[in-house]
Amino acid sequence: MTLGEMPATAALITAASASGDLEKVRKEVHDMGSNFGSYGAMRLSEHARAIEKACRENDPRRVTELVASLESLMDETLKLLRERVPSLNK
Repeated sequence: MTLGEMPATAALITAASASGDLEKVRKEVHDMGSNFGSYGAMRLSEHARAIEKACRENDPRRVTELVASLESLMDETLKLLRERVPSLNK
């Protein structure tokens, strides 16, 4: 998954959460957490892992709470990464 694909993935996660499909949320957010961790974006990576944990624990209320802030945190992180690593803008 590339950085450019992350907004679409976040939208998939949001839609899956809204429909109650915690397994789909868990699968999508797992990759997101790993990818952002590899870029050193630990705050977003940890947030994704918290969503994944809530999915494993079958806690839809907690998943919904965490997913609600995912897109804004991801947008902020992508902006910072693109400013600090210009080669990511390609």
